[in-house]
Amino acid sequence: MVRIARAVFHGMLDHAKEEWPIECCGLLAGRDGIATRIYPLENQDRSRTSYLAAPEQEAEALREIEDLGLDLLAVYHSHPDTESYPSSVDVEKRFFGEVLCLIISLRDRTCRVGAFRIAGRGEIIEERIEIL
Repeated sequence: MVRIARAVFHGMLDHAKEEWPIECCGLLAGRDGIATRIYPLENQDRSRTSYLAAPEQEAEALREIEDLGLDLLAVYHSHPDTESYPSSVDVEKRFFGEVLCLIISLRDRTCRVGAFRIAGRGEIIEERIEIL
């Protein structure tokens, strides 16, 4: 299960809505398994079907996470036109190994969020989300 502070969860949804119709992307960090900080990142692909986080923004966010003694808990992105389930591209990309992957579906202009771990051989494991 992933636990996310309510303000962080809504910040993630707002980011996805603001970036629509392209995919948004970002990071969530915190302590003791609770996501308390959000790091929205620019999608350099500017695409409806893929994302590439701006490298300098991502590096800065990761430095701050480390400097603050936080843990990187999740990578998030949106799917403007498809369900909140990892695509084959998501499985291939899994840049952060088994860090949680949150996917926000904006299909039909409603927000649905799925949480997944993508294991070593591409196995997709669904996780529960608790909003605090």
